[in-house]
Amino acid sequence: KFFSWRWRLAGIVCLGNFVVMTLRGSMAIAIVCMAGPGGQPRSNNFTTRGISLLKNDTRTSNTSLQAKEYEFSWDEDIRAMALSATMYSGFFMPFVGGILSQRFGAKNFIVVTLISAGISFLLIPEMTRLHVYAVIVLRFCVGLFTVGYMSALQDIWAKWAPQFEKVSLVSISIAGINLANMFASLICGYLCTIEVDNGWPFIFYIFGSLCVLWCCLWFGTVSNSPDEHMFITEEEQKYIKDNRIGMSGKKKAKTPWKKILTCKPVWAYIVTQSCNMWCAVTLFLFLPLYFSSILEFSIEITGALLSVPFFFRFLGSLFWGFLSDILLRKTNLGVTKIRKLIQGIGNALSSTLVTFVPFQYRAATVAIVAVLLFFQSSAMASSAITPLDVAPRFAGILTGLCLVVSTSLSVIVPFVVSSITFGVIFFSSLTIEWRFVFCMLTGVYMFGVFAFLLFGSSELQSWATD
Repeated sequence: KFFSWRWRLAGIVCLGNFVVMTLRGSMAIAIVCMAGPGGQPRSNNFTTRGISLLKNDTRTSNTSLQAKEYEFSWDEDIRAMALSATMYSGFFMPFVGGILSQRFGAKNFIVVTLISAGISFLLIPEMTRLHVYAVIVLRFCVGLFTVGYMSALQDIWAKWAPQFEKVSLVSISIAGINLANMFASLICGYLCTIEVDNGWPFIFYIFGSLCVLWCCLWFGTVSNSPDEHMFITEEEQKYIKDNRIGMSGKKKAKTPWKKILTCKPVWAYIVTQSCNMWCAVTLFLFLPLYFSSILEFSIEITGALLSVPFFFRFLGSLFWGFLSDILLRKTNLGVTKIRKLIQGIGNALSSTLVTFVPFQYRAATVAIVAVLLFFQSSAMASSAITPLDVAPRFAGILTGLCLVVSTSLSVIVPFVVSSITFGVIFFSSLTIEWRFVFCMLTGVYMFGVFAFLLFGSSELQSWATD
């Protein structure tokens, strides 16, 4: 079965997720190569092991850093706008993407938007050299064209994923996100060292070209449903149609907005996923700072160590996905109980591990964070599957609605965490601020899991089949 077209589709989507995440996230490394590491900390006595942050320090690591001449000289406002530009469209585009995908077909929607994103990414080097604000505009375009991608994918899986393989297929596709987190920074760091054309433009040329090539692969091998696929066997086509749920009846049904907005399981899904995104954004944005300032790892070692937690998250997404489908096939627990069991175990252990993150023992901290992300990935095999469980026909719209809410909330994460850790960031004192951040994550994790356990459901809703 692993050579069937539905499993090949999972591999293609996995690569697509890798491409999308590199387009959205590689600017964090590229901007350092383009305009330097940015402003210095306020304290005159703050150093980290392996690299100094003192302006006048003469050690080799810092001297080489300052000796490099950067192509641009941007202030902190320009840097902030360039980095955050991809998030601005997150307030509305996931929802719009779900509607457009349902109307025009997910295959065509993804091809048009991701080719546009790839071209926008390719244009960044030359256009940025013409005007500084070009990078902000093009980054906004990249965010605009990629943010609806996840909503459209749900419409694909609603038609391609059999009930007993659904979570495994989705987990494989989501693994591409973790692969991007693992390898993108290492690849971008190497490309910056190329002496030709200052090195950094190759980040945009390579990943932008990869995006366009992936779109060609997608267009030539993927269809909106098994019925439209040119190469699928009749046996596989029949198996998928006989084992998927919620896709019988009219091909295009009118969206029951009132039923969606008043459905308790839908809002439990939105609340739980918003909590998961809050915690994930906190860890992804502030782990590098925590590793370098509190644990005092060098910048180089921090980059390498960050791949360890993401590797465990990659393994976790596969483990929980296959476990979910095995339990569904081998037991009589039912879909809802299995989803709640996996969500409960993962979130409970994640919230517990967060409170035990030590400050003094660096190896133990890295290990705990890695295991924490392993359990945190259980959400991808439980609450995140809710749209495909409760309303496959409208999965893209439900996902878009959830992403609008969760993205809007996650925008304030940097401000909340920075306000809590203000003293720690600049003075590296082992105070209670970081402990408070981790305790806050515990509370958010538990609030999310209780919302799903009390109000969540994975049963097909009656309004989704009318």
